[in-house]
Amino acid sequence: AVPLIESPKQMVFRDKREAMEALKDLLKEKGVPSSATWDQALNLIKKDPRWETLSKLSEKKQAFNSYKIQRQKEEKEEQRLASIKSKEDLEQFLLTTDRMTANMKYYKAEEIFSDLPLWKSVGETERREIFSDVVHNLSKKEKEFSKSLRK
Repeated sequence: AVPLIESPKQMVFRDKREAMEALKDLLKEKGVPSSATWDQALNLIKKDPRWETLSKLSEKKQAFNSYKIQRQKEEKEEQRLASIKSKEDLEQFLLTTDRMTANMKYYKAEEIFSDLPLWKSVGETERREIFSDVVHNLSKKEKEFSKSLRK
């Protein structure tokens, strides 16, 4: 018996808006970045049946541009959250590593930790602020500890 080859089914949507959303979902599923050009996106999605949901090229381009704006906002938010996490992770690391002391100078920390991805993932200005905060906190802890030993 010869296997039947199914032709891609034409997808049906209630209205144009729903069809545009399907096209945006397709772009998202294929991982099309906000920086992609129309041609780059086309190469990733043209074989999918959802590509045919909108018949007019202008509608497809409108959906694509709308997707790009939305994706740009999402990427920006993802970067912002990753940046916050990197700062928190660096601070936690510096507070808990045995190689850090309250008397350490920034240049010394730079020598010790500069090879760590965690150190590199935070910008210079923020890294100096975090370092300063950690030194302050460690200094407080050391004072409290020596106070408790005197009692």
